[in-house]
Amino acid sequence: MNKKLAYLSDRYHERLSRLSYIEQQGATLLIVATVIIIAVALIAIIQAGVLFHPAHPVGWLRLISLLLAVFALICAWGHALLTWRSGERWALPVERKTLACLDAENAEEASRHLCDDHLDAVERLAGELTNKQRFLGFAVEELTLSAWLLGLSAALSIYRILSE
Repeated sequence: MNKKLAYLSDRYHERLSRLSYIEQQGATLLIVATVIIIAVALIAIIQAGVLFHPAHPVGWLRLISLLLAVFALICAWGHALLTWRSGERWALPVERKTLACLDAENAEEASRHLCDDHLDAVERLAGELTNKQRFLGFAVEELTLSAWLLGLSAALSIYRILSE
């Protein structure tokens, strides 16, 4: 039973560290997305006359790609925020029942109770870890999509400048 408890304890700490790592990655993506949103907003403010009053089809394509890029950025920001958000704290339960089991003469029952507590915590951590990984994946995909769309918008802007 001690091997089982040691294994569950290792998995518990492993998942906690993985959860912390994913939250750190989410925080980094949140910062990156925020900076990009601010930069795009500043560029849009500076170039508002040219961007938001398209005169030909290339201008419309540039505007549509820019708006889609901003939408993807905002979605990435939201998913990064969901990755970073603090959920339930995943501490092992400390209850009178647990302490009473540990004080009991029956070591087998105490070990079984501790294993059950660890297993419950590991299972809850696994569910939260799956959700956060999914949100982090969405944020990365949306950030990639917005980068492509911003690149298309920039290429169309360069084309417009060179064609005049």
